[in-house]
Amino acid sequence: MYKERRIYVTSLTDYNSGILHGKWFDLDDYADLEALQEAVNAMLKESPTMKETGALAEEYAIHDHEGFYDLIGEYSSLSDVWEIHSLLEEHADNEDALIAYVSWTGDTLADAVDRFEDCCQGEWDSEEAFIEDLLDDSGMLSELPEWARPYFDVEKFTSDLFMTDYVYIDGFVFRNY
Repeated sequence: MYKERRIYVTSLTDYNSGILHGKWFDLDDYADLEALQEAVNAMLKESPTMKETGALAEEYAIHDHEGFYDLIGEYSSLSDVWEIHSLLEEHADNEDALIAYVSWTGDTLADAVDRFEDCCQGEWDSEEAFIEDLLDDSGMLSELPEWARPYFDVEKFTSDLFMTDYVYIDGFVFRNY
């Protein structure tokens, strides 16, 4: 699923002088990090404070963003922003699950990507729906004698597995290891 990713970059020289000078940058408009950096530098060269006082406008801050969740901050470098943009684009088909995984682990996006595919078990309506499918696929219940099946407590089994082996975040199940 396509999600637009934009950042609003401001000149700190101007901001510190009480002037709002900045621009929205849609990352899809740039071929690479260097092109984005050039565009930000061009915005900084248009600094009203720099034109008036001659004070260099070299520092910037990201005062707003769209499509980056909580993965970037005010002082994130453009290289970090570009890396996150690239990773999200690379994993666009599983972006919601990946973001849920990052929120659970607290890892950086780059670190989470390395383990995500091994841990993600898919999207489920509930923990119990996942376990019922797991039981069907494994054939575990079919191995029990017919008379013993009514005594198997799927709810308790689900509770036990989600205390140790799995976690359910925003509709996604992840293996806990």
